[in-house]
Amino acid sequence: MPDHESPVSTTLTGTPVLRSTALATPVGRALLVVSDLGLVALRLGDDDRSLAAEVARDLQGATVRDDPTGLADAAGAVVAWFDGDDALAGLPVDLRVGPFGRRVLDEVRRIPRGATRTYSEMAVAIGAPRSVRAVARACATNPVGLAIPCHRVVRADGGLAGYRWGLDRKAALLRLEAEQRPRPVPIATPGTGNP
Repeated sequence: MPDHESPVSTTLTGTPVLRSTALATPVGRALLVVSDLGLVALRLGDDDRSLAAEVARDLQGATVRDDPTGLADAAGAVVAWFDGDDALAGLPVDLRVGPFGRRVLDEVRRIPRGATRTYSEMAVAIGAPRSVRAVARACATNPVGLAIPCHRVVRADGGLAGYRWGLDRKAALLRLEAEQRPRPVPIATPGTGNP
């Protein structure tokens, strides 16, 4: 993941015009919604209609226009994410979140691909060790899955806990990342018979 902070802004006031596109992924459908400042929503689900209804409910007052051509690069970043590329992590994000949610989501973006952190570790990392449930809530309401990889946050025992788009998807995403994690290359040791 890039070592920079992606901007998080609070522009969804008034009646913004947003652009969207939907695409197939290995874990179902994805719907991207983008403002002039960045990614507003990246939702995962089973069908475009349900995803569009969820976005309409969450972004009340916004006009969302289909723009697959204009969002080809952003859609390409989602496709590339499933191939192990983290270009999606570099996209600017345009969210309405409070200061606590911002701290949580910024910290979630720091979790490397193929790694996990517990909700407790996240709470400690943001300086609020007693706020484990609030950290879990901030992750549960993350509107830009994959770009802010809340699927990488797990229970203290390593088990999976709530994921906005279902535990089966969370497990599939973690499996995919584990399979893509670089493996150490064995180093030949002369005279030991090791390769």
